[in-house]
Amino acid sequence: MSPSMPYAVPVPCPISEDELGYLAVHIGVSLECNYGTSHHRPTQVLIVTDSGNSTVRVIETKIMREFPQLKFNRALSLQEYETLENIDEDFVITTIR
Repeated sequence: MSPSMPYAVPVPCPISEDELGYLAVHIGVSLECNYGTSHHRPTQVLIVTDSGNSTVRVIETKIMREFPQLKFNRALSLQEYETLENIDEDFVITTIR
């Protein structure tokens, strides 16, 4: 484990620091936009994965620790996600490449 990564999360494929940074920037922008509104609505998140439920919970827990303002609505498989007509959530986080 490198000094820049305080903890490691077992995921099916490696996530680079660039990918984590990209995700953090977009979550940060959404949070800043929501702080400027008169009503504070949590930023809604959808997780799309082909991993098991335990992997989804690990990802959710680690992200919630860093971004408690987020609200995880649901987790879907890729097949379920592809059948959606629309997405109500603000962000889609996926472990699928």
